[in-house]
Amino acid sequence: MKPRQRNSLLLLVLVLIGIGVILVLFSLFKTQDILSVYKLDVQFIVEDSMVLGFDVNNTILSFGKVPRGLSGMRVISIANRYGFPVRVELVPLGEIVPFISFSENHFVLESGKSADITVFVTPGSDAPYKTYHGELLIFFRR
Repeated sequence: MKPRQRNSLLLLVLVLIGIGVILVLFSLFKTQDILSVYKLDVQFIVEDSMVLGFDVNNTILSFGKVPRGLSGMRVISIANRYGFPVRVELVPLGEIVPFISFSENHFVLESGKSADITVFVTPGSDAPYKTYHGELLIFFRR
């Protein structure tokens, strides 16, 4: 390998290492502002029916039966029990991600206040018939 190629390769490796270090440091600082995380299990069923099904299960965020192309909705109440304002972020995980949306996300909640957030699931007209599972993480940040 020629010295010029070796120097270029070395420079590229150093730049990549530098970018990696910056990303690691950013992720460390980003997670340090997390005060708490709450997890809700989420479930809904897509069936070949135009009849909505309700599920009053209080151990998970369940939407019951939701027909293709229609929406199901549930309201969750989020309260700030900290003595200062917090940033709230809702993060869905799992197979529910393409179908879930929120009336509000990434917002500031003042101390002692609460917010009612509407959670929607909307399976597309081509969504496979099945039961969908996932999680909803609620982050409280400084």
